[in-house]
Amino acid sequence: MDLRRDKPPPIARFMFSVLALATQILANVNVIAQVRQIRIPGDILIGGVFPVHSKSLNGDEPCGEIAETRGVHRVEAMLYALDQINSQNDFLRGYKLGALILDSCSNPAYALNQSLDFVRDMIGSSEASDYVCLDGSDPNVKKQSQKKNVAAVVGGSYSSVSVQLANLLRLFRIAQVSPASTNADLSDKNRFEYFARTVPSDDYQAMAMVEIAVRFKWSYVSLVYSADEYGELGADAFKKEARKKGICIALEERIQNKKESFTESINNLVQKLQPEKNVGATVVVLFVGTEYIPDILRYTAERMKLTSGAKKRIIWLASESWDRNNDKYTAGDNRLAAQGAIVLMLASQKVPSFEEYFMSLHPGTEAFERNKWLRELWQVKYKCEFDIPPGTKGTRCEDIKQSTEGFNADDKVQFVIDAVYAIAHGLQSMKQAVCPDDAIENHWISRYSKQPEICHAMQNIDGSDFYQNYLLKVNFT
Repeated sequence: MDLRRDKPPPIARFMFSVLALATQILANVNVIAQVRQIRIPGDILIGGVFPVHSKSLNGDEPCGEIAETRGVHRVEAMLYALDQINSQNDFLRGYKLGALILDSCSNPAYALNQSLDFVRDMIGSSEASDYVCLDGSDPNVKKQSQKKNVAAVVGGSYSSVSVQLANLLRLFRIAQVSPASTNADLSDKNRFEYFARTVPSDDYQAMAMVEIAVRFKWSYVSLVYSADEYGELGADAFKKEARKKGICIALEERIQNKKESFTESINNLVQKLQPEKNVGATVVVLFVGTEYIPDILRYTAERMKLTSGAKKRIIWLASESWDRNNDKYTAGDNRLAAQGAIVLMLASQKVPSFEEYFMSLHPGTEAFERNKWLRELWQVKYKCEFDIPPGTKGTRCEDIKQSTEGFNADDKVQFVIDAVYAIAHGLQSMKQAVCPDDAIENHWISRYSKQPEICHAMQNIDGSDFYQNYLLKVNFT
């Protein structure tokens, strides 16, 4: 892989680009009254962006319902990884990793607005703001800023969110590691020079889908994809590989996220697949965002009048966006439409220690209360209320105990943990290189007797140096 980078632009042009982008984005931030984030204190901050909520169907609200597996599980996976790292006093020689974790609400525009918090201090303040000129003479130090900028960011999940996030972070030379975005374009280092990920690109997924079609002798298929970076680039990759193997695409449907266009697209698809149409291409390749799939299944079941025992004409060949832990996929008639689907999954391992950790989360404990989204999840999932007196009518959330029965952690948990550890190992290597005279490292007694003094190079991390010379060279098991 060619890791060469262009030289940094002239400072005037760079600052103009930053301020122009910031002005445009900040104009929209005030529309959103509630900031959805959690902050964990630490000597070095790592950012996080996860789809804690789905995208709202109401134009007046940015966020919809809470997402347990793809959202809350991934947030907790990051917090779990930070706990594991911070519990090893010798990992960063006493330095503690903190976090600023934001909710993307599965919405690229909203995620971009929220992510300004990662760089707000860089935009809104400069070294001059820490000084006061009393009489026009040399400035005196007013105070030392206590705010910390993020060293790197874990996220996003949806490729469309990661693209927006990468475009912002590159202006400030902040490294980004995605645990879920598979968009092939994100591998273009000329456009995304600070982006890395712990999952493979869609090019490999498209090759696997074509190999499945070849194996079953499906030479004539249909293709459905969402009108976003994930769907369009995934579909392009599939078509490219399909041509190599002589597989023809009978029809294509591009799914829009607007309800009217979405319904029209599904109607077109189902109509063309009706028996009397005799299209023949009843194998439907799906490259769509996870939020589209429950409605696709529901509309398909309705339009094709599927009933139990009836022969279903569609065989879905779906990408990894098909969420096996989402109950909506098998709710009601969706189950009839989903039967027989072939779904690709990224090879991942369960993390038993994480599952044990998650099952131990309980209202009132420190681990529970630091993540405010857990309270919302408890109320929605268990239909309970917090802070109601014992004996009062209604279910108290404090009395709820989780059950391991039926529990399945999100399949990207491993990749989130890997992303956090990759950043931590990179910081460890960088600290050893740029802080060789760190008193906390040299004097083991002081390491445990007082809080470490963070060396200047680690307070103001050079993102380009960190990404190229440390993060990309990380290797751990």
